[in-house]
Amino acid sequence: MQHNFAQALLLIVCLFSHTHLYADTAEPITTDVNYNAIGKHIVYLGEEEKTLSISDVIQAYESDQFLKWNKPVLTTGIGSNPQWISFNVINENTHSVKRRIVVETSWLDLIEFYAVNNGSVINQQKSGDQFTFKDRTINHRFFVFDNDYPPGQTQIFIRAATPDPMVLPIFFGDLETASARDVSNGYSYGLLYGLIIALLLYNLFLYLSIHQSRYLYYVIYLSMFLLMNASYTGHGFAFFWSDSVWLQTWVNPISITLFSTSGIAFAFSFLNIRGLFPRLYYKTIVFCVLFWMLQIIFILTKMQTESVATAIAFVMFFSVFTFYAAIISFHQGHRDAIFYLVATIATLFGTAITAMAVWAIIPYTTLTYRAAEIAISIDALLLSLALAEQIRRAQRETLQAQQLARIDLLTNLENRRAFGESSLSIWQNAVQHDQPLCIILLDIDQFKSINDNYGHTIGDTVLKQTAKVLNDAVRKGDVLARWGGEEFTVLLPQTTIDKANVIAERIRKNIAKIKFHADEHEFKITVSLGVAKKDDSTMTFDEMFNIADSRLYNAKQTGRNRVCTNPE
Repeated sequence: MQHNFAQALLLIVCLFSHTHLYADTAEPITTDVNYNAIGKHIVYLGEEEKTLSISDVIQAYESDQFLKWNKPVLTTGIGSNPQWISFNVINENTHSVKRRIVVETSWLDLIEFYAVNNGSVINQQKSGDQFTFKDRTINHRFFVFDNDYPPGQTQIFIRAATPDPMVLPIFFGDLETASARDVSNGYSYGLLYGLIIALLLYNLFLYLSIHQSRYLYYVIYLSMFLLMNASYTGHGFAFFWSDSVWLQTWVNPISITLFSTSGIAFAFSFLNIRGLFPRLYYKTIVFCVLFWMLQIIFILTKMQTESVATAIAFVMFFSVFTFYAAIISFHQGHRDAIFYLVATIATLFGTAITAMAVWAIIPYTTLTYRAAEIAISIDALLLSLALAEQIRRAQRETLQAQQLARIDLLTNLENRRAFGESSLSIWQNAVQHDQPLCIILLDIDQFKSINDNYGHTIGDTVLKQTAKVLNDAVRKGDVLARWGGEEFTVLLPQTTIDKANVIAERIRKNIAKIKFHADEHEFKITVSLGVAKKDDSTMTFDEMFNIADSRLYNAKQTGRNRVCTNPE
């Protein structure tokens, strides 16, 4: 389940996509158009040694020190210097209009907004994670700036500072479109979180039911995904830790690290790495412990940029490493590893779409930008299906094992254990409803001499043929079993002693007709049978069975090849 997610991908974007032009001023935007990402309309300037004031920035703009950006989203790297961006807004109406700017990044420490008209600042706002959520002018998980634009041209300056990846997708448009965009995003995140929470609860229930650690690891893994997603989408700060600036500062690297660590734990459990590759398992544990120690040092020393960069590097390592673990596990015959590999491919495909959207290789839309999250949902669903399939397979294997434990492998009849379980319920039903019930015990005459004279292979053939005759003779509802050795038993529900005697005689005669061949010899076999019924003298099933056993003994003592039964 390799999630490079938007943040990890955006780091790559930041490092390799510094596309800018030393060109003239960017094309202005108009108040009559809604823009999803205005990167191609902006110019930008990075602060070098000192913090620039708005006056310094205006002067730098007028002296052509800004650079033109040529992609939909401005990205300047992780831990980069604060960036100033500027763009011009044209209002062709004869009256002022209110428009909204949404900087769709939730992890900026400080963001400042300035609207300049005719050389004067007409609106100034400040926000960022260094303030509590309630300090924001507009209650929004992103950074939102509303402004009244007078007729003519207004110049916008925005300063952004963050030790996290500097990624600035900016929406500009009317309030109605912005609100509709928020509603659409709200529904989509509700669907995403609903799916993940449902999978989380389902696997938690499985863990509580069967106590297998892989389901607990998966629950933790999904929980850490929710935490990480809530942290970098801004939902966490908006709804859960609104008053904790410290947590908002550190939640991104902490949640990414927790997610990666729990992901490795789940992958190793799912792929059985401990059993297949114990040395790799223990080395990975040591690596994770050392990595967490490094993260704790960064947090204690307030090295936020290093903590973020290390966390993103770790999640990228996690992606490649667990993919490798799935491959080697699959090569070792772990068939469920294929689910992991398929889920990985889905995630890599989704994250590639997100990366291409940010790089402007494909159009930047909400769908393409969030393709990674969609892929993660598919990933989670596939792995949940894989875990469910493991349960179903385990249940099938358990059922098969239970069935095999009840079957005599030579004759495919029920064995003594299965007969005991079946006969108990039949006896209780017969007693409760005062129904007739009979039992037949059968023993192959002089079976030991057959083994001695012809060998155990021929002896097995005799047992199989006897079982076949018995199987053909019994009715639906009768219970037939190999009692042990050369002995068989038949339980006959709702059967009188006369009818049981008829059945026993038919069995005896049919078996006596069978011809067996051993080398050049031909021989036949006979059987002795004892029959008993449930009556007032048989208070328990065992008593009825013992009577049939004594009748079988009498049949053998009185010449074999006969049926001995109780008289009415």
